[in-house]
Amino acid sequence: MGSAMTGAGHVCTAICAGAAALTLMGQDPMSPPGALAVALTVAGSLLPDVDTETSVAGRCLRPVSFTLAALGVAHRTLTHSLMAALSVGAACWWLSSSGLGAYPWWFLGGFLLHLFLDSLSSQGVLWLWPAQRFLGSGPYRYKRGHHGVYRVGSAGEALMVVLFCGVCVILPAVCR
Repeated sequence: MGSAMTGAGHVCTAICAGAAALTLMGQDPMSPPGALAVALTVAGSLLPDVDTETSVAGRCLRPVSFTLAALGVAHRTLTHSLMAALSVGAACWWLSSSGLGAYPWWFLGGFLLHLFLDSLSSQGVLWLWPAQRFLGSGPYRYKRGHHGVYRVGSAGEALMVVLFCGVCVILPAVCR
């Protein structure tokens, strides 16, 4: 059994989150611009797992995945860190200011959603990687001793995906 949400779980939650956000903003998630925003949210939600050669992102971006593996980058370290989120955010800011509008921010939203959901897993996320190896234990060492909400592949993961998607369906209706 793995230690982070499965790719299917990330895809489902990203679709629901993207569609809910668009609906809350008064936009149609089924329109071409809306569908592109949701697709970018899904793509962003898959990217952190590029550090695993068997993941969707690892297979699609094989040279990146291979390089990370060759450098000894372990799963849920570099690509699941605050440093990675800030780097992706900087790239999205640059792309957005280069004329792509809000679309890059949907990608970042998916990326951050992935990190949040993996934080709830039984393995957690090392948000402060690589600093955590120097900081020792403490409240900033989120992963060690962390007891997550779900285990990958378990009924708990499926229930969490269903509950998350349910909130995404209900929230726009409640907020109107």
